[in-house]
Amino acid sequence: MLTKICRTCSKEKSVEDFYKGANYRGGYVHECKPCFKSIRKDYKANLPKERRIVNQRRQQLKLYSLTTEDYDEMLVRQGGVCAVCRTAPQDNRALAVDHDHSCCPDKRSCGKCVRALLCTNCNTILGMAGDDPDRLERLADYLRK
Repeated sequence: MLTKICRTCSKEKSVEDFYKGANYRGGYVHECKPCFKSIRKDYKANLPKERRIVNQRRQQLKLYSLTTEDYDEMLVRQGGVCAVCRTAPQDNRALAVDHDHSCCPDKRSCGKCVRALLCTNCNTILGMAGDDPDRLERLADYLRK
C-alpha cells in the first residue's frame, strides 16, 4: 500500500486519502482530503464578498459552457433586460441563463442550446410549464377570457 505524509496534519496516510493532482509531484495533492477541505473552506470564507460573487457567477456560467464575456455580450444584445418581459433585473440580481432542456436534460449544458437571459419570474414560469409552448398558449387563452 502506497502512503504519503500530509503537509498539514503530518500524518502518514494511504494515497487514497489524498486527492489526485496532475500538477503535483507523485500525482497527489500535498494535503489529505480532510485538511484540503478545511484549507479550501478557510480560503473561501476569507475572500472578499465581491470576489466570492464573481467566483460563484463564473462557476454557474460554466454549467452553460459560457464565459463571463459571453454572458455580458448576451446582456448587451438584449439591452440589459429580460428577453421575455423586457424588464431590467431587480435588486442587482443577474438574469438567469435559459437553455433548451430537451437538448441537455441534466444540469450541464453544451452551450449550443442556450436561448437567452431571463428574469427570475420568466425563468420560473418556463420551468413550471415544462418548456411546453402549448401549455403556455392555453394559459394565455385562459387569462384572456
